[in-house]
Amino acid sequence: MTDLPHDALTHLQRTHDAGAALLAARGFKVEAKEVAIEVERHRWFWRPSKVKVLLVAESHVFTSNEDLVIQTDNTKLQLVSRSSATPPPGSFVRLVYCLGYGEPEILMNTPPRHRNPGLYAHDTG
Repeated sequence: MTDLPHDALTHLQRTHDAGAALLAARGFKVEAKEVAIEVERHRWFWRPSKVKVLLVAESHVFTSNEDLVIQTDNTKLQLVSRSSATPPPGSFVRLVYCLGYGEPEILMNTPPRHRNPGLYAHDTG
């Protein structure tokens, strides 16, 4: 598990609470705070030490609590050597930085009829 800096985690939790309250008040389904934290763990893990180009784009799709119990089987991955000996986050989230997003063959604990089209198709659940 990749740890987030304390300040980033605190800010994320406050922001999630405020956004969740606003969305719930308007009748929208809200992701669990744990999903938001896992998404950030993936982002922080793959964050480069030096940014050369910054592209701002939406990369995260609604991830249910059922999705969050799914894990990436790191034994099926051939990861490029990284300066960190820490393995990538194993939780499944619908995010481009999640190695299992769009790659169902490397996932464990997937429920029956789980859809994981990744970037190639609009996922309706």
